[in-house]
Amino acid sequence: LRDSVLELSAEELVEQVIAGLNKACTSVKGTISGLQRQIRDPSEAELWRSRGNALLQVTQQWYPGMTEVEAPDYSRLGDDGLPLSMTVELNPKKHFKDNAKLCFKQASKITKAIEKC
Repeated sequence: LRDSVLELSAEELVEQVIAGLNKACTSVKGTISGLQRQIRDPSEAELWRSRGNALLQVTQQWYPGMTEVEAPDYSRLGDDGLPLSMTVELNPKKHFKDNAKLCFKQASKITKAIEKC
């Protein structure tokens, strides 16, 4: 390797260094992009927890293929003291409790990502 470097012209050496730097920059940009996707607002984690809790309170009958459900949101109460409702999107293949687990998992991921930062 050392002999091959000595045989390169200054121009070829500069081109190789630039190519290496461009590769490193691309890698760093990818890392930054990935980290930016992980950064979330803490209130987003709370929203996911609220969705999970709301799904655990649903009394409506579940059936395969449901894409959303109205659920009581105990984190927001009306003037009468009763919970307001929220629409929660569902994985149509999963029961309410399984969808709630997914919501809690997403909240946990966001919280862990925030703690890493």
